[in-house]
Amino acid sequence: MKRKNFKGNIKSYLLLGFITIMFLSFSSCEFKKKNGLEHSLNNVSEKENVAINVKEAKLFFQIAKLNLNILKVNDQALKSNMDLSFRILASNLEKSHKKIELLLDESANRKLILLPKRINNIKIKITSEGDVKFKNPYLKDVYWLINQQLKELISLKELTSDVELEIMVVKIIPLLKSNLNQIEKLR
Repeated sequence: MKRKNFKGNIKSYLLLGFITIMFLSFSSCEFKKKNGLEHSLNNVSEKENVAINVKEAKLFFQIAKLNLNILKVNDQALKSNMDLSFRILASNLEKSHKKIELLLDESANRKLILLPKRINNIKIKITSEGDVKFKNPYLKDVYWLINQQLKELISLKELTSDVELEIMVVKIIPLLKSNLNQIEKLR
């Protein structure tokens, strides 16, 4: 009798073990399906985040490139024989854009974005006289560069959800608007 009881117990334990394994395998398959769906949703949001970060980096690069162009043009203006009012404007623009450069570098370092440090192509050339032949193109080009930089900053502000970048943009926009007002006064 003990033998029969023992065989019955083995069968019931085996059946219980088999049912437990079946239950665990079915539940783990459901978990994998749910987890796979969540994982694919995470991949989509990660891809969107990466796309936004790439756009931010491109805008950052453009803003820094425009800033370098402005600094280069101002450097040319300071070396020319222009009136005192234009030299003061160029000096003020240089100071504010050096400050902008520092803000951009600081934010780029935090976001691990590489920015250009020098630029080779400049649109305007200084004439030997340093008169109206340089003043009008200078004002026109600097105004255009600052306006483009302002547009790029506004695009960056609309694109980003990073609070630090938004703070940087809010610090730079008034400087650029002030620069545009100074240029308008001399036009």
